[in-house]
Amino acid sequence: MSLFNIMKIASTGMGAESVRLNTTASNIANANSVSSSYEETYKARHPVFAAALDQANSDMTKGAGVKVLGVVESTKPSPWFLYQSGKSVPPPK
Repeated sequence: MSLFNIMKIASTGMGAESVRLNTTASNIANANSVSSSYEETYKARHPVFAAALDQANSDMTKGAGVKVLGVVESTKPSPWFLYQSGKSVPPPK
């Protein structure tokens, strides 16, 4: 494995880690966001990664780094309760 391949794999890993850190920072920054309806409330986002293999190479033991497949929004209901008319109301199911 050449030094160029090593640097390429390391740079894709650093790029993927940057996506993970930005997503985490966004989740933390919006954790206490307030919205008028449950559907508009900020939902946590999670990056999805995959190992990228070098398809052009006949030797499949060599990798090509990390690929970011996307950022998905959480489908879990919010753990926070809504406050309406002086009483706490659990989020819809």
